[in-house]
Amino acid sequence: MVLTREIVADQVLDPFSKAKDLEELNQCFLSLCFSFKMNEFFLGEVTGEKTEDLILYCYTTYPKDWMSIYLEREYHKVDPILLNIEKLALPYSWNVDSFMTMDGDQRNFYREAYDYGIRSGTTIPLEIEDKRRRYLTVLNPTMHQNWSLVMLFMIAGIQYFVHKDHYDKMESMCENRNVRRTRKTRELKNQEAIFCTIDRT
Repeated sequence: MVLTREIVADQVLDPFSKAKDLEELNQCFLSLCFSFKMNEFFLGEVTGEKTEDLILYCYTTYPKDWMSIYLEREYHKVDPILLNIEKLALPYSWNVDSFMTMDGDQRNFYREAYDYGIRSGTTIPLEIEDKRRRYLTVLNPTMHQNWSLVMLFMIAGIQYFVHKDHYDKMESMCENRNVRRTRKTRELKNQEAIFCTIDRT
């Protein structure tokens, strides 16, 4: 695939701009992933300065049982895939051999992730700031070999958060006016996750 303006507009800009809320935006992103057979993904945002104060938002098709463990144990604070984003700042592929030198907590994390099928993939940094990191991981270790595909999903991830920021701002305004919330999310103490279950058979 050669990335063109027409592809970006047709696959990302036009459908994303038509989404009326976060639920429709999630569906747009999911449809894009499915159309390129990138069915298993983790679209994440981590905010905060200190490790103990990090807050996670994610939209993912990872196994729900694994995500329950990930959220309960706050694995976003030790996730080596996330921690490598700040070091590399570029799209990179990874597999079990990538984490041979991890410390104990990270080894335990990856061992559990491996048991749930999180074994290799490509991670695309979307935004790296002092207080916020946004990224997309797709469980496709060869994705990085197609630079046009990487760029398309990088644009999609960035656009996702541009629209999400808009929806969050609008929602905040509505809440200040005592308008009922409409977002369908699972909220935890310091995390918010939106799940999409897919058929892995």
